[in-house]
Amino acid sequence: MVDDRFMRYKILPIFLPHQGCPHKCVFCDQNTITGNSARISIKGVRKQIVEFGLRSDFNHTFNIFKEVAFYGSSFTAMPEALQRSLLEPASEALERGHIDGIRLSTRPDYCDPTTVQLLKELHVKTVEVGVQSMDPEVLRRSGRGHGREESIRALKTLKREGFVTGVQLMPGLPGEDMASFLSTIREVISLKPEFVRLYPTLVIKGTPLEGLYKKGLYQPLSLEEAIDRCKKGVILFRKAGIRVIRCRIQPTPSLEENGSVCVGPFHPAFGELVESSIVFDRVNLIFKEISLCSEPKESIFIRSSLKRFSVLKGQKGVNLQRLRSLYPGRRIFMNQDPTLPDELIRVSNETGNHWDIQKNIRS
Repeated sequence: MVDDRFMRYKILPIFLPHQGCPHKCVFCDQNTITGNSARISIKGVRKQIVEFGLRSDFNHTFNIFKEVAFYGSSFTAMPEALQRSLLEPASEALERGHIDGIRLSTRPDYCDPTTVQLLKELHVKTVEVGVQSMDPEVLRRSGRGHGREESIRALKTLKREGFVTGVQLMPGLPGEDMASFLSTIREVISLKPEFVRLYPTLVIKGTPLEGLYKKGLYQPLSLEEAIDRCKKGVILFRKAGIRVIRCRIQPTPSLEENGSVCVGPFHPAFGELVESSIVFDRVNLIFKEISLCSEPKESIFIRSSLKRFSVLKGQKGVNLQRLRSLYPGRRIFMNQDPTLPDELIRVSNETGNHWDIQKNIRS
């Protein structure tokens, strides 16, 4: 078996905005989020999948995992005939060895055993469930149309049938506070999905949430609050061995157009801000340890590979600035070190002692 740490992923995203969804949640405008308002054609889907599977630029390259992914819809809420029409060309490509996996996203209240068996029949490998929250009041105020019980049942059913499961969560929904969010995290961890996506709630123009915001009935998280909330979630998931594969809404031209996002913690590098904050906290813990056992004016060196150096420094060098502010007597330096692996950051002092920070450490 190939170690997936060295696997390169090529994904064909097929966006189906709003298709199948029986509800319009207060935060939702899939056409703006996906940048796609046109109805997808079955013929067009088949053509995309065939061309993707046969692409010569990576078709025979070692360690490439090719996946067709259906996004932006409640896939299993669509009529069965439509589900089959969309999945069959992907299933055929999988059987021919032209692709390696099929992924889709859906609602937790449309994952009954019959529906799940259809997905198995058509060789779907990964199902992402739009849980958003496990707090019943948050779900009610967000207009989700389902409760926590449906999410629990859906994930248990999918795991029992052998699917790779993912969970999508939205920090900052109406009625959520830090305690509610952390409770959701703990409950999701207990259900043992393979991965999680965190999408901080944004107020999109034209959504019911915009109306609530304008009436003073909803206040979105600030950027700093969203970073802090997501940071705590990422840390807890990593400790549980659950991957966080995204920590932001994917920027699209329509989402970044002036006025599409009315308000909320939107930042094109949000995931990096979260990671950088995690790194700062861990480096700061090491600095506190160093302060107990070394001279206060001793130089401290913090090194990382080129790939992780922007995360180490923070945007505009904010992490270095904060450390120098907290420890004004010390000479603190951040440098790139090509000999270090990408997952490692090393802190060392003048006497040669060093402390290593692993990216995905679980302790």
